[in-house]
Amino acid sequence: MLIQRVLQTFSALQLINPYSSSDTLCNCYRDSPDYSSVISRFERLIHDSRTPRKLSAFYALKLARFHAKTRNDRRLAEKIIRDAINRDKSNPQLYLALVDLAYTAPVFNERSVIEALNEVLESDQLSDEDKLRFSQRKLDFLEDLGTDVEALVPKLLISSDI
Repeated sequence: MLIQRVLQTFSALQLINPYSSSDTLCNCYRDSPDYSSVISRFERLIHDSRTPRKLSAFYALKLARFHAKTRNDRRLAEKIIRDAINRDKSNPQLYLALVDLAYTAPVFNERSVIEALNEVLESDQLSDEDKLRFSQRKLDFLEDLGTDVEALVPKLLISSDI
């Protein structure tokens, strides 16, 4: 009952200023047993033409995490992140979320993490600084968790030339 009153209050506030209370409202809906309302709210915020691109990416990350963690639907989470990357190709946070999704899979798959990192490194839209950071992450990953020494050797040779 209390959650319903809070939701009504936030809905009224949202009519006055649509973006100020959206995040809190979505968090309240997340505690509700009906997930369709939280999903539709996030999707509306993501696809609203008035939502700035960075804010849209923020909401896409929130929705992807919701699907991955709460609903345990990692495929849908990945689809949401990839759609957000298509809308904002220069946002390193979206690529990081894609790598994180591969890294935190219930069954660890080295190949999927490396593929996600390679996808980031092949992006034309990321800055050289961002690519350097992701390249370092890939090197750290290969050193710590990699099983293929042959994949690591070229990376070590390249990093020693820098």
